[in-house]
Amino acid sequence: MAVNVTYLLGAGASFDIVPLVREVKLAGTTIPGISQDILNLSNKLKVRKEHLSSEDNSFLDKMVKDFLEVGTQARFFSSPDTYARSLFLKGGQREMTSRLKRVLSFYLAWKQLNNLNAVDRRYIPFLAGILDEQEDIRIPNNIKILSWNYDFQLELALRHFKPMMSDLADIQDHFKILPATKETTQPSIVHLNGVSGMFKDHRGKYFNPCERKEHISEEDFLLKQAIEDFKVWSTRGHDIDDLLSFAWEIDAYPRIQEAVRIMMKTEILVVVGYSFPFFNREIDRKLIQNFFDSCQSTPRIYIQDPAFGQDQVTFFKERFKTNNAIITPINSVDQFFLPPEL
Repeated sequence: MAVNVTYLLGAGASFDIVPLVREVKLAGTTIPGISQDILNLSNKLKVRKEHLSSEDNSFLDKMVKDFLEVGTQARFFSSPDTYARSLFLKGGQREMTSRLKRVLSFYLAWKQLNNLNAVDRRYIPFLAGILDEQEDIRIPNNIKILSWNYDFQLELALRHFKPMMSDLADIQDHFKILPATKETTQPSIVHLNGVSGMFKDHRGKYFNPCERKEHISEEDFLLKQAIEDFKVWSTRGHDIDDLLSFAWEIDAYPRIQEAVRIMMKTEILVVVGYSFPFFNREIDRKLIQNFFDSCQSTPRIYIQDPAFGQDQVTFFKERFKTNNAIITPINSVDQFFLPPEL
């Protein structure tokens, strides 16, 4: 009988394409974090004004202002998530939170689509190893993926195996991904923090960043689409259900409950590029505790992280109050780890 394996993905799973939350210093070189990269993109947007109408230039000026504000605040608070958390704790900051989401959505769409639909090199080999093709290409029932990432790297990688599905909403529907523009039951993939670049209005799906005309360059398309998107958010923001959210927001809870149900059936947990940050601690505890409580045998966890060692094993056991879990560090990160039990 197939063993139930759940993957828990963090920012390190998309490191090749999307910057980590905080800057990283390696061998004397500083790799900018996401906050600095948002500021860098705001400067890039300024020089593209000659391609636009006067009306679009006006909206672009407002976009650049938003990028500068969000990037500066996120850098001050060390990450966009911490900045969002501070807005939440202050209360009554809906407009500023919406602005932060708007910037994150466009920024992540730009990073992933501005370079020939860039996908971290590890996703496609990983999916090639696990996808079931007996009838139609699907994620097998015994494998689930939980991701804390806002990006749509999984959707882009899955589209590689379903090239006729250019629309990411169709990919989400086919592979049972939450959140999505359509409702799904028994999801195979859950974005715990939601997903960027897509949102719903009263008509259903409104914006899918992958829809484009071939004669328009990717960069020009993204800029024009982002401006149109900005106009809608600016004038009808209260009508829009964004698919990007934070763990502490009420609208995130239904997908968290789906994730809990997945963890209750999990036999082996594989953690990839996730450091269990403090502001996710309540949901992480809920997920891990349900895994421990429901597991019929000794819980087995593989943690794939180049810096994960015995100190981190001790930290993990203390945070999640376990002594009997078997925790195996995987320090190689060239490919996503496939446990031998599969």
